[in-house]
Amino acid sequence: MNFRTVSVYAVGIALGAALSLITLPILAWLFPPEDVGRVSLFQLSLSLIVVFFSFGLDQSYVRNFNEVEDKVNLARICMMPGFFALLIGVALVGMYAKQLSYWLFDLDSLLLYGIFSFAVVVLYLERFFSVFIRMKELSFAYSLTRVFPKLLFLIFVFGVFLFPAQKSFVLLAGMQSLCWLLVVLIMLCYLKDEYLKNKKLVFEFRATRELFYFGFPLMLNGIAFWGLSFLDRIMLKELSSLSELGVYAVASTLAGAAILFQQIFTTMWHPVIYKWVSEGAAEVKLKNINESVQLFSLVLICIIALCSFVVIYVLPEAYVSARYMLPACMVPPLHIMITEVSGIGISISKRTKFLPVITLVCVLVNLGFNYFLIPTFGAGGAAASTALAFSLYLILKTEVSNRVWVSFSNAKFYIFSSSVVALCVISALVGEALGYGLYVAWVAALCLCILGYKAQVRLLYGFIRGRI
Repeated sequence: MNFRTVSVYAVGIALGAALSLITLPILAWLFPPEDVGRVSLFQLSLSLIVVFFSFGLDQSYVRNFNEVEDKVNLARICMMPGFFALLIGVALVGMYAKQLSYWLFDLDSLLLYGIFSFAVVVLYLERFFSVFIRMKELSFAYSLTRVFPKLLFLIFVFGVFLFPAQKSFVLLAGMQSLCWLLVVLIMLCYLKDEYLKNKKLVFEFRATRELFYFGFPLMLNGIAFWGLSFLDRIMLKELSSLSELGVYAVASTLAGAAILFQQIFTTMWHPVIYKWVSEGAAEVKLKNINESVQLFSLVLICIIALCSFVVIYVLPEAYVSARYMLPACMVPPLHIMITEVSGIGISISKRTKFLPVITLVCVLVNLGFNYFLIPTFGAGGAAASTALAFSLYLILKTEVSNRVWVSFSNAKFYIFSSSVVALCVISALVGEALGYGLYVAWVAALCLCILGYKAQVRLLYGFIRGRI
């Protein structure tokens, strides 16, 4: 993957994230926290359904892309089982449409279920089409799918701003679904000539069984990972309120800087690492990349924490407590990014059966922390619980990877990461009571991280100086 390809990926994802950050304050001013909370539930429910019906075959496609010649046939074999199962599932659940709508969103609406069903089919297609485009390194097409839908959603939101009498959660869900449809249509324009050809499907039982063998544990892990990522939102709704869920959803969205870098890295990382594996070069290149990603993540959390006061100038008063949750909300995406490197040995060795176990342990830990912290601390308790659970996830996945593939030393990272995560938890739970002392602690943490990774800092400085 050359520099131009990387740049196009990065620009597309960055512009998409910037548009989301522009849209967020407008939504916060237009819609009450309850509706913002419903949007979060809408998105997480759809993501769970898509993860389940993909059966992990999207990851099987990624793993086998460089090892088969007929990539179109591979794509069809991976995509078709879940697609037909999803259509049948949507039709059957439609008999309980109103009950499902009320259970999820406290709204009794057949129209909302129709929008929900449409959105889940669109997002299933988007999940697979996105993988196809990434593996073919169609960076410009991928970037378009990050920018144009967010731009369209921003236009829709301005429409609501001009006609505020029409605003409702159902309208918001419909707008979001149309934007996802635009993503799929853009992808189809790039894939239709190759992937939609009238070509005979070649079904080989043994090869297909191997795809399911690799992918099914990843599907189970995906469901467990969904629980790890979104259990806090469900428990906030049940143990606190939709209003607290709305505040937490805003804090998570404000952590867009972390999500932005995680998406850029993940988008580029999977094609590259499996290519290195096929060339026998993965082990040699991994150590420096691992430490660089660790340093970047720790420093970014500290910097964003120091800049979190900006929240009070851009959001309504109901959302200002999100500033103290912001560092903790950055931990999950950045720890995911680190584990893409430190835990890659599990996928390389095809020992994916360990992943659901690791994730389930972390889900149970997250459940326990949320149960005790949310009633007292509300959204702050949810942020702290998820940060702690993802720290455990990183450690477990890294250590299992070290045992099934190649062992790397991570003691230094564990020390510095534990300190930063502890500060994130303190900020989320009692940050407001600490005042300026909290900022002093973040400055100290930033300096210690830079000193602890001074070798990587020197390498980065030499690289930048050489470029200049």
